[in-house]
Formats: sequence, structure tokens, C-alpha cells
Amino acid sequence: MKIPGDFDTCPVGTFGKSHGLKGEIVLNIDNDAFTPETGHFIFALVDGGLQVPYRIAGVRTIKGDVVVLNLDNVKHDDTAAFCGLTATAPVADCPEEISDDDVFYLEDLEGFKAFDGDKPLGTITDIDDSTMNVLINIATPDGRTIIVPAAEELINELDTENKTVVFDLPHGLTDLN
Repeated sequence: MKIPGDFDTCPVGTFGKSHGLKGEIVLNIDNDAFTPETGHFIFALVDGGLQVPYRIAGVRTIKGDVVVLNLDNVKHDDTAAFCGLTATAPVADCPEEISDDDVFYLEDLEGFKAFDGDKPLGTITDIDDSTMNVLINIATPDGRTIIVPAAEELINELDTENKTVVFDLPHGLTDLN
């Protein structure tokens, strides 16, 4: 991977203490969109905002968002200088984080009109996630409640603009409720 000429980077975490005697450094990652990879570059943000690039020679995960990096040309005696420095990475290695505005949750289905193919079922009134098998409750015009498993394979179409869900339900499921 080529080092970007303008160092267009995003913050990814903080360098921690040295790890072992082989010049390895702990990196505490605080950007969920970033995954360090061997051969890619990471930058140490030093005084005055200068970004110093280092090629990642090795990566191993300690736990969750804590990794140990082996950086090219960094020896054990050099690692103490990294402690507490901000780590940045090329923006290409930092996919855009997903905001809650971009995510659609099952609870967002409440109020949607439900269909089984082209047959209207009713309005989704509740998402029951009290058990391991999440269920969608649909109130029918005649006052019944149809309970449908919240399974991706049962949803043919989801139209968030028109607030409709088209299911492909197994024959007889709507008669069970």
C-alpha cells in the first residue's frame, strides 16, 4: 500500500505501552470501522500535529479493540515514545462509520402496513423480542392478531418510504393465530 501524499487520515485510537521485547506496541482502537492490517500504514500523531507514517509488519488481537502492532523499523527502545500518542490511519482504511440514522431496526416496522404477497394482512403493532425468537405482531382489520416470525427469509419487500412490508408466508400461517 502506498503512503497517501497528503496524509488524509482519520483517528483510530491511542498507542499504549510497549509489549514484550521485540518492538511491539499496544494499540487501543476506538474507531469501530478500523481494522489494522499487515502491510498497511498507521501514523503516530506527534507534537505540532505532524503525522509520522509506519508500515504495519504484524498485527495480533489481544482482546476486542486492543491489538499489538509490530511496526517496520521500530525497535523495543523506540516504543516508549509512542505511549499516549494518537494513532491515525489513511481514510481508505477507515470505512465510514454507520450512524443510527442509517440503520433500520425491527422496532421501526411498527405502524407499517403488512401484506402476504398482494393480500393485505393489517398493521404491524408490536415487535416481541422477549424471547430468542423475535415475533412481529400484526393487527388485522377484523380485530385478530397475526404473529409472524421476524425472519429475513420471510420478508420479500420492505418499503420504508411507503411504510409497507411484503411477506412471503408459509401457507396456513395466518390461520394459526
